[in-house]
Amino acid sequence: MNMLYRFSAVCLIIGMAVSLSIAQEDRAPTLGFDLSMQSKYIWRGIVFDENPVLQPDIWMETHGISMTFWGSYDLTDENGKHPGNFHEWDVFLDFYLGNYKTFSFGGEFFYGSFPTSSGLGSSTAEIAAWVTGDIFTSPTLMIYWDIWQLHGVYADFCLSEDITVGPGNLFLSSSLGWGDDRHNLWSGVTDAGGLLDWQIDATYSLNIKPNLSLSPGIHFGMTLQDDIRNYYDNQGINTSNLFFSLAAAYVITS
Repeated sequence: MNMLYRFSAVCLIIGMAVSLSIAQEDRAPTLGFDLSMQSKYIWRGIVFDENPVLQPDIWMETHGISMTFWGSYDLTDENGKHPGNFHEWDVFLDFYLGNYKTFSFGGEFFYGSFPTSSGLGSSTAEIAAWVTGDIFTSPTLMIYWDIWQLHGVYADFCLSEDITVGPGNLFLSSSLGWGDDRHNLWSGVTDAGGLLDWQIDATYSLNIKPNLSLSPGIHFGMTLQDDIRNYYDNQGINTSNLFFSLAAAYVITS
């Protein structure tokens, strides 16, 4: 509970600082709303939900700082029938720190709550640092540290490219994730550090109005760590997953 109080205090202080900055520069923030439907919910190579989910979010960005409130809603219950419920609520706080030549640097704070879980899996929090290159394929390295319970480390290396195709843009990405023993413990397998997951994504974004876009996507993700993959295979849980998405995004600018 003390950690939750500290997190709330940090968010309050940052929110006050952002509000003061906006007031001083007389500049309105950018607001956005997103709604995504996923045929499966895959996170870091592991299946969180094999059934379709709806994932809404609302975000605000100003002066290099953004805050996002995100949720994941099961469209079906445990028996594959309606109705489902929200099984995850997340808060993200992202900030840009600066750049050096062709590289940019920043960080992130993340808090996640899982209302349908209890004990170790009921909540988590991470801080992260990232660096990205403004060159071909935009190589990006992001390193996360769990500050809530497991205190594990996860690193993600991603290559991506945005290509104009017809009236819209095709976004391609490939990411490789590594987790240490403590991070990978949430999978239920001990001493399972190493390369954890690989995922490739292809989404096509089309502006249908000045501030509104639609983005269908196709994705493939798989678990790489041998012990975790074997454990889930024996449980009848897929460790290689093809899934689809359809997202709508609406942005309000000043």
